[in-house]
Amino acid sequence: MKISSAKNLPEEQGGSSQGSFIDTNSISGDSDIDAASVAGDRNQMIEELKKTIKGNHSQISELEGKLKVTEIQLECQKDKVKDKDEVIRVLQNSIDLITKTSELAIKQLQKSEAEVVTCNNGNNLQKENDSLESIDEMKSKVKENNVDNFGAQELQESKCQAKEDSADSHEVDDNLEKFQEQFDKYKEQNESLELKNSQMKLELDELKSKMIKSQKIEDSLRKQVSELENNFLGVSAKLKESSQKLADSVPNKQEAVPLNNTKNPKMKVIEQDGMEPFMAVIEDIPSAWSSGWIVIQRRINGNSSLSAKRTDFENGFGNTNASFWLGLNLIHKLTKSQRHELYIQVVDHDDVTAYARYDHFEVGSKKEEYKIKSLGSYSGNAGDAFRSLENAPIKAWDCGTTYSYSWWEATPMNCNLNGMYNTPQKYGFYWGRLSLGNKECHLKSCQMLIRPRSK
Repeated sequence: MKISSAKNLPEEQGGSSQGSFIDTNSISGDSDIDAASVAGDRNQMIEELKKTIKGNHSQISELEGKLKVTEIQLECQKDKVKDKDEVIRVLQNSIDLITKTSELAIKQLQKSEAEVVTCNNGNNLQKENDSLESIDEMKSKVKENNVDNFGAQELQESKCQAKEDSADSHEVDDNLEKFQEQFDKYKEQNESLELKNSQMKLELDELKSKMIKSQKIEDSLRKQVSELENNFLGVSAKLKESSQKLADSVPNKQEAVPLNNTKNPKMKVIEQDGMEPFMAVIEDIPSAWSSGWIVIQRRINGNSSLSAKRTDFENGFGNTNASFWLGLNLIHKLTKSQRHELYIQVVDHDDVTAYARYDHFEVGSKKEEYKIKSLGSYSGNAGDAFRSLENAPIKAWDCGTTYSYSWWEATPMNCNLNGMYNTPQKYGFYWGRLSLGNKECHLKSCQMLIRPRSK
C-alpha cells in the first residue's frame, strides 16, 4: 500500500455533513494534472455524447413525422384503390352483361337471317315452280281451248302474285337492316365500355405502383428510425459507462477538493493494488510508537453525531476534520487485501483515555453483511469490549427519533461507538467496562484506526 501526502487542502467546515469524505479522490503533484486531464477528457466526451443524443432525438422526431405523413398518404391511396376496384368491378359486370346481350342478339339475328333466307329460297322456289306449272297449265289450256282471254287473265294473276312476293322480300330486308343496326349499336357500347375498363385498369396499376413506392418509403423510414434508436441506445450506454467511470473517480462532486489546495497535512492519498486511489486521514500514535494509521471512525467534541442512512455507512460520510466514518466497503477491501491491526482509542467525560488493540482485524463483504470475521489477539487498558462483536453482522439501528446509525449487532453487545451521546440504554455511545473503576463508561470521544501488519 502506498501513502502519498496531500498539502494545502482547505479545511472543511466543522460538524457532520452527508456524503462520503473519501469523495476527495485525487492524486497530488503530477497525479493531480493527470486526474484533471482525465476528468476533462471524460467531461468533453460526455458533452459530445449528449450532443449526439440530442441530434439523434431531433432526427428521430423528424423521421417519425415523415413516417406519420407517409402512413396518412398510404391510407388515402388504399381508399382510392378500393374505390377504383369497386368501379372496375361494376364496369366489368356491365361489360359482361352487354357482351352476353350482344352475343344473344347476334345469334338471334343470324338465326332469323338463316330462317329468312331458307324461307325466301323455299318460297321463291315454290313460287317459281307454281308459276311454271301455271304457265304450263295456261299453255295447255290455250292449246286445248284456244281461249286467249282466259290465258291473259291467268297471266295477270301470276304477275300480281310475283309483286306480292317481291314486297315480302323487301320486308325481310328491312328486318335484317334493323337487326344489323341494333347489333352495331351493341358493339359500339361494348367497345366504349372496354375502353373505359382499360383506362380504369391503367389508373389502378398507377395507384398500386404509388402504394408500393409509399410502402418502400415507409419501410425505409422505419429502418432509419430503428437504426437511430439502436444508435441512441448505444450512445446512452456509452454515456452511462463514462458517467459511471467519472463517478467512480470522483464519487461526490460537491465535496471534491483539489489536492494541491489542501492545508491538512494528515490527509493522504492511499494507493493499493486492486483498488482506486482514495483520500484518508493518517495518524501517528506516539504511545504505541507507531505511525501510518488510517482513521476509519472518529467521534469528537461530545456533540457531533454519526446519524446517517445504511448506504452512507457503506460508502462513507462525515467531515475529516471532525466526526466521520470511512465506509464499510473500503474497510472490507483494505482488511481483505492483507492483514491489518485495529487500534481503538476512547475518552470518557473525565478526559480519561484508554485503548484496545487487536492484531488481526478483518471485515467481510456486503454479501456477508460486513461481519467482523477476525480480531486476533487483544492488548490494551480499555478492556476487550470489542470482542463481543466478533462474527457479528452489521445492523441499521433506528432509535425511534431522528437518529439512525449502523453498528454490529451481538448478544451481549459490550460496546457501541456509533451510538447516541448521553443515552444510557443500548443505543448509547459507550465502551463496556473500563478496567479502572469497573463501571459502564459513556464516552466523550473515540477513534478507530487500522494499518497493515506483517504476518
